Amino acid sequence: MSIVGQVYAVTSKLHQLLITEEPDSEKRDDVIEQIEQLLEDRQCLLDEMKGPYSDEEKQLGNQIIEYNKVIDVKLAKLRLVVQADMNKLKKQKNTNEKYVNPYKNVNFDGMFFDKKK
Repeated sequence: MSIVGQVYAVTSKLHQLLITEEPDSEKRDDVIEQIEQLLEDRQCLLDEMKGPYSDEEKQLGNQIIEYNKVIDVKLAKLRLVVQADMNKLKKQKNTNEKYVNPYKNVNFDGMFFDKKK
């Protein structure tokens, strides 16, 4: 199999993984690890690619480009979901800290001292 065919195979696996999986919070780590591994494999193969290309390889290249459009959108959505979860966790942690120690971050700027005796 040519390098273009190998890139196509890895890209189609990545495309299929992102299309079929809507990772919930329990499976998300495993899915992200699989995505990272496929992206690393694909990058190694892309570094080895050199022209000229046959007509069949050009067709595979066009299909790879179409898959990449879908992959980019799905990865952006996944990133937003992970980022929202991280913000939610950060807010929850901050709320828990305020509940445990409400006077930890009290601002003393408006303090009044009576100097009359």
